[in-house]
Amino acid sequence: MSFLKGISLLRIFEFSGPPLIQSSGPPLIQSSGPRLIQSSGPPLIQSSGPPLIQISGPPLIEISGPPLIQISGPPLIQSSGPPLIQISGPPLIQSSGPPLIQISGPPLIQISGPPLIQISGPPLIQISGPSLIQILGPPLIQILGPPLIKISGPPLIKISGPPLIKISGPPLIQISGPPLIQILGPPLIQISGPPLIQISGPPPIQISGPPLIKISGPPLIKISGPPPIQISGPPLIKISGPSLTQISGPPLIQIFGPPLIQISGPPLIQISGPPLIKISGPPLIQIQH
Repeated sequence: MSFLKGISLLRIFEFSGPPLIQSSGPPLIQSSGPRLIQSSGPPLIQSSGPPLIQISGPPLIEISGPPLIQISGPPLIQSSGPPLIQISGPPLIQSSGPPLIQISGPPLIQISGPPLIQISGPPLIQISGPSLIQILGPPLIQILGPPLIKISGPPLIKISGPPLIKISGPPLIQISGPPLIQILGPPLIQISGPPLIQISGPPPIQISGPPLIKISGPPLIKISGPPPIQISGPPLIKISGPSLTQISGPPLIQIFGPPLIQISGPPLIQISGPPLIKISGPPLIQIQH
């Protein structure tokens, strides 16, 4: 953990004003009656017969040669000046009226028959050669100036009226039959060669200046009225039959060679300045019912 040396805190989040989340009225989540999601008609996805996806043969992805991604030079993203995103005015999203999504009918997804995904053969991903990701040069992300995101005004999201999502009917997902995922053969992921990720040079992420996110004004999320999510009925997910996941054969992940991650140079993440998270004012989350 030597790469964590020199870490200090910066005021990335600063909250002032009323609570960030305020809920008044009935419970935020209430479960009573029929099921969570109800779909009417035949199953949305029905799989029977041979595997839906079958992969066999040489590696699916093979990478060899120089680095796959190489970044060098000045900062990749540089922000200076006024806020990058500024939201003010009435609520960004306002929902009122009947439920936004209503599904009724038999199960949404029904799977029966052989495994849904079957993988056999050599490794699925094989990486050999120099480092997969190599970062050299100044910081990858450098932010200077006022806050990156500034939100002021009335609530960002305001929900009033009946439930936002109402689900009733049989279970949403019902699985029966052989395993859903069956893996046979050599390792799924095999890594050999030099380090997968090698970072050298100045810190890839360097943050300094005023808060990254500053929130002030009325609550960011305010919920009033009936519950936004109402769940009732039998189980949401019902699984019956053999094991959901079955793995046999050599190790799922096999790593040999030099270290998987090698970090040299100054700290990987360097944060300086005031506290990373600063919260002041009323409670961050307030629920009344």
